[in-house]
Amino acid sequence: WSPPRLTDVANGDAAPNGTGGAVALCPVLNPLAIRFSQARINPMFSDGSAFEFAVAACRRAPLVLADSSQEGSAPPEGTLLEAPFPPIEVVAWRPKLRTADGVAVKDPATGAPVRGEERWFTFD
Repeated sequence: WSPPRLTDVANGDAAPNGTGGAVALCPVLNPLAIRFSQARINPMFSDGSAFEFAVAACRRAPLVLADSSQEGSAPPEGTLLEAPFPPIEVVAWRPKLRTADGVAVKDPATGAPVRGEERWFTFD
């Protein structure tokens, strides 16, 4: 198993939802592959509950990628982390590179900002 490529998700692959409409692809991403917009996290959620309680409530579950409705369902292909909070929104983004003191790095030939590799980011 490998995570979806950024281009696959950006193409807006959709699946029918049974009501005539479409549901946008909602990939499952490795939480370690997501960059956060802040250097630290708040130990409390906006509803007042503590982060440590959410971590304690996380559970491991088998990750099955094949259609399990088929006869002889597929064995688990990995582990999925089930968390007690809703999914977060992520965006594919190439951030501007900066020096240690926060100054944007510029291309010496063009003067344009130099960007890093495309990564998943969240602003949640």
